[in-house]
Amino acid sequence: MPNEIGQFELKGLDQALNRLRQLPVKMQRTILKKAVRAGANVIKDAAKKDWRKVDDPKTPNKIWRFVATRMNSKQGRRAGGVAFSVGIRGGAKKPYKNNAENQRKGRVGKKYQVQPSVYYWRFLELGTKKMPARRIFERAFRRELHHASDVVAKVLNQGIDEAMRKL
Repeated sequence: MPNEIGQFELKGLDQALNRLRQLPVKMQRTILKKAVRAGANVIKDAAKKDWRKVDDPKTPNKIWRFVATRMNSKQGRRAGGVAFSVGIRGGAKKPYKNNAENQRKGRVGKKYQVQPSVYYWRFLELGTKKMPARRIFERAFRRELHHASDVVAKVLNQGIDEAMRKL
């Protein structure tokens, strides 16, 4: 069930989770990561397809090529589990670090962009005062939520069965 936009907890997997807890901690984490990544990839694929429809074919940079899944360790630790994020890779301008080289070259406080630049995805996703929000990621998440949770459950059960056979 969604507890916030873009997040969900799996319910009804009590039996699988009890079996998972019987495994060594390292195995548990590996299986859980694999399962959650598979679910995140379902949402990533849907978002990629939607971005492809929205992206302007006249521009040289293609936003859909930069849609990626990334493990979110900090949030996973905070929630007591595993967390993955689906988003645009390299889509933000980064500030130069305050070190000797950047101070010499006068770059401290300025920002740089990893090329190719697809920073404008935010304008399409969130909108501006002159343009309505398209909410590509949110729609892909809501549309594929049940399919993603089914994939997580399936991969989790397969992983547990494999690990039980090995032990």
